[in-house]
Amino acid sequence: MKIKNTWKQIALGLGAITIVQNQSPNLMRLYVGATAPTDPTAKLGIELKDNDSITYTNAGGDNLYAVAPQGDTYCQGLITETEGSIDGNVVYDTGEFIIGAEVKLNIGAVDYFGVTKEPRGEFLIEEIPAGTLGTLTITTLDGELQGTTPITITAGYTTHQGEVQIIKEIFGSVIGRALIAGIPTAGVVCLLSSGQSAVSAIDGTFNIENVPTGVGYTLDLTYSDKVGQELLIDVTAPTATDVGDITLV
Repeated sequence: MKIKNTWKQIALGLGAITIVQNQSPNLMRLYVGATAPTDPTAKLGIELKDNDSITYTNAGGDNLYAVAPQGDTYCQGLITETEGSIDGNVVYDTGEFIIGAEVKLNIGAVDYFGVTKEPRGEFLIEEIPAGTLGTLTITTLDGELQGTTPITITAGYTTHQGEVQIIKEIFGSVIGRALIAGIPTAGVVCLLSSGQSAVSAIDGTFNIENVPTGVGYTLDLTYSDKVGQELLIDVTAPTATDVGDITLV
């Protein structure tokens, strides 16, 4: 590309571009901005002499301009990178680093994967097309998910997510005993409003497991045409929440 005594925009595709000033003893200046400078002699940006080069990555928004204030010169542009990467580390809100979690960056119909590693739950996903928006999702060994806002990938650079924090769910259980006419009864369906359930054993006991800790759950017991009193309970951990004996009528 021939550069004359006026600022000229250098076309950039996605990715990093290496600018080489060649075939002339004159200086060439580079400038990054939203619009070109009006003064061709302005000492802005970076000056390149014959065969000097610099690599520039278009991160979006600004343009790259070149000028040869002393006369004609030549500018060679070489696209050197079209991909970027993303890194970070994953931690529970309790401060515990998460090892072995799957990290997925979704871009349209394509997924890019990484895995968190020791010692601090670090991950790195490479060879991601530049200029694209992706959504990061993290799946821990417990099946928890964390979605993030869209991420822009810049060619030749690693986008640092920093520390991604996930709220760690703590699970408890609900135990009790189902009675009909004072007799422990098997086969009673015990259902929590959270969706977890259990069926009473031959001694009437039941144990509803893997219940996220929380307040304001309702517990319903049913057996044929008989029902138990609806209970409002809170679930804590690690001790099971014991609702005692429940009589169905």
